[in-house]
Amino acid sequence: MMFGNLYIAPEIPEFLSTYPKIQLDMRFSEEMLDLVKEGIDLAIRLGYLKDSSMQARRLGSDDLIFVASPKYLAQFSTPQQLSELTQHNCLVYSLAPKGAVWSFTDQPTNTTIHVTGNFQCDTGFGIMDMLLAGAGLSFIPSWLASPYIESGELVHILKAYYRRYPISAVYPNNRYIPLKTRCFLNFIDNKFKANPIPSVR
Repeated sequence: MMFGNLYIAPEIPEFLSTYPKIQLDMRFSEEMLDLVKEGIDLAIRLGYLKDSSMQARRLGSDDLIFVASPKYLAQFSTPQQLSELTQHNCLVYSLAPKGAVWSFTDQPTNTTIHVTGNFQCDTGFGIMDMLLAGAGLSFIPSWLASPYIESGELVHILKAYYRRYPISAVYPNNRYIPLKTRCFLNFIDNKFKANPIPSVR
């Protein structure tokens, strides 16, 4: 929902001005909706896609990174190794595929760690509120964290560890893609190419 609000919604006025005959019904959801069942023409999805009958166009990529507030780190210390995360209060995005098991793709071999904490949430809004309050550390998208890192409200920690993931436009695999869908797909693809998602890496 936060990604949609920050990076998709601001482009919609220009899209509708460019294509005034198209009517747009936009939905923000943390759930992985069934596009065919829900009658959805196109979805923007973050993360690796499961095998399906859907078509996809990659729009870009981002990294999941570790962050915490200066307040939290001053009170509980800054972890230097992954193993130290077991001693910290980890804030978990509950809809992540593996939940409280965090994994990293930048290492020579797959590295994972099981974390624990007193808070889980199914939206980035809740995780961010807790981070800014100094309630724990978390593993969140770079696009979400970067403004707060720049302002000093959050600190990027354990910089050697991250997980890269794709950002994709997904749509039903039909032989004929409706013109309205192609218009939006090309429009949003061009926007991502002109303004790539910001990253702290």
